Amino acid sequence: MPRISKEKRKLIVHKWCSEDGLSLRQLGKSMNVSVNGAKKVIKKFCEHNTLEDMPKPGRTEGSVNPEVNKKIVTLLKKNCSMSTREIADRVHVNVSTVQKNQTEAQHENIQETEKPKKNRNAIKMS
Repeated sequence: MPRISKEKRKLIVHKWCSEDGLSLRQLGKSMNVSVNGAKKVIKKFCEHNTLEDMPKPGRTEGSVNPEVNKKIVTLLKKNCSMSTREIADRVHVNVSTVQKNQTEAQHENIQETEKPKKNRNAIKMS
């Protein structure tokens, strides 16, 4: 279901506040949104006094610091025999962060090796 634009949310709230006795069904129909959509816009405006999108709950994905990711990948490439725990201790991150970067680095290496190589003998025909 498409998101209701900020402009439309403004119009919904304005119409709701200005027109007395307007039902949510009438409001939704006149604004070309569902009754539930109009209800959510009005509820959010009454509770939070804003029409902006609220921050999403939960943790963000990935490392917060891309430099840490770079250090991990560098250590993985330089020291293949180094354990995941040793790398995690050295960079001061969780072991799962190192494992995630390790998996991503392996996928990058697979993609690099799958690239077709140029035939150099075909070029030297002169």
